[in-house]
Amino acid sequence: MRNLRAQNSNSWNSREVNIVIKKDIARVVERENLNEGEMIEVMSHIMSGDAAPVQSAAFITALRMLAD
Repeated sequence: MRNLRAQNSNSWNSREVNIVIKKDIARVVERENLNEGEMIEVMSHIMSGDAAPVQSAAFITALRMLAD
């Protein structure tokens, strides 16, 4: 997974974005914190529209759960 994170986000294909976001959603649901770089990466995918709407919603909901 680290190889995917090292790539420039502009060169990612939808499959790679899907893999990264799924893993990050799972980590947050398990109450694991993401580091700054990981958060920037996920939020960049969400804000650019690379992430599916359902993934965006799931990630933001998981973050809210983490905060509680």
